[in-house]
Amino acid sequence: MELGCEVKAHESVHIRQGNSIKTVLIVDGKELIESKGSDHYGFNVTIIPGHRLAATGRGQQYLVGKMPADWGVMDADPCCKVEIPSMDRVELKITTDIMFNHEQLPKLITLILSTNSQEKDITLHRPDLFKKGEEPGTFLIDLTPAIDIADR
Repeated sequence: MELGCEVKAHESVHIRQGNSIKTVLIVDGKELIESKGSDHYGFNVTIIPGHRLAATGRGQQYLVGKMPADWGVMDADPCCKVEIPSMDRVELKITTDIMFNHEQLPKLITLILSTNSQEKDITLHRPDLFKKGEEPGTFLIDLTPAIDIADR
């Protein structure tokens, strides 16, 4: 099965120059190296609701001089799906230096889970899906309930 994940703003998210968001899929407790994503912002920007902040499977550095002249609303690049082995549990690990806390993050972002056959919006208001990581700025989200049996 192919899988990718995008982090989207549910409310406006303010990003400062130098902030970054790193993502990786964890399958049965092991990080999938090819799923690592990195979004580094070289300028201050506000990501408005419905637009991407970060995604898995690729790295991107956003710099003012490299943005198109008519770029308008900021939207991070889409995810690159990766092949994942059969699994019992899939999690998304988000690591960021943007000042999110455990209570804020579920209110500020939603996820788009992209599989072979569909895309699903995932809200994080369910406490059983979302937990704080062991390190500051690290969050783990259980994607397993959102992946259809048909997609496995």
